[in-house]
Amino acid sequence: MRCGFLLFTVISIASTLKCKDIIIGQANGTSFNFVNTLDCPRDTKWCMNLNISFQSSLYSIDGLFGNCESSGFIGSLLNFTKPLADLTCKTAGCASFPSANLTRCCCNTDLCNTSARVSPLIGALGFLILMLL
Repeated sequence: MRCGFLLFTVISIASTLKCKDIIIGQANGTSFNFVNTLDCPRDTKWCMNLNISFQSSLYSIDGLFGNCESSGFIGSLLNFTKPLADLTCKTAGCASFPSANLTRCCCNTDLCNTSARVSPLIGALGFLILMLL
């Protein structure tokens, strides 16, 4: 009996989704560059990345944020925006929300939200170098 319970516990723990916790960018002028691996809460089905650029007189944010769908900054943002826009994941892939200047990407396999953000300046410099060659 104990062996069966132990096996069930190990299987339950092993089956939780793992996502990247990503904070790369700036918030109110402070730069962040943080990437970590998370074990999501047991019922989490999605990893999510949000690429956001938002400025107001009170707050500015520009960056890439990743997490388990219901956790951390992303979980708070989903709850905050729910009356205005449903950003929750329903299918794997990316969707743009131009009115919010936001792109949301969802995936459902371990560490699938490992996505590098390429600065537009780096992309422009790369294009310029290619043109000069």
